[in-house]
Amino acid sequence: MLIFCINIVASSQVIEEPIPKFAEKLLTLNKASSENNITNHGFRVLTSDELISLGYDEESLGNLIVGIGDSRITCKIQTNLTGRYVEKVIVGGVRYLNARYMADEYLTAGYTMDKEKSRGNEMIFVKQTDKYNYFAFIEFIVNPNMCMANATFKRVARK
Repeated sequence: MLIFCINIVASSQVIEEPIPKFAEKLLTLNKASSENNITNHGFRVLTSDELISLGYDEESLGNLIVGIGDSRITCKIQTNLTGRYVEKVIVGGVRYLNARYMADEYLTAGYTMDKEKSRGNEMIFVKQTDKYNYFAFIEFIVNPNMCMANATFKRVARK
């Protein structure tokens, strides 16, 4: 009697740190390192052909990385033209129990909500460090079962 055993190892999307920390890390990397980082977190990086089929133009592909995970979380990384610096990170499709849990994740990570500029289903959070200001622009929707958020992160050097 022969017994066959097949082991299947699936790449699963795992982001163990809070979304703000994940995005901050990506903002410190170059293009190649950021692509490697999201791949290690279980994102599948989309090919140029896939991005073109989604409506991206060929000119923008040189400084763009888009990944999607099996949890339907997306990560879009935009670099400067040389690919040396990450200019913007967009993490989309993140689900929370409610909007309060979402806001708490940013507050716990050291961000302060800009109450003046936040409105409706858009929140702006700011974090200041010795070297940089981090900005998180969050758009979210809420239904009785969850809150889903898309967050755009930018980093600006302090003077």
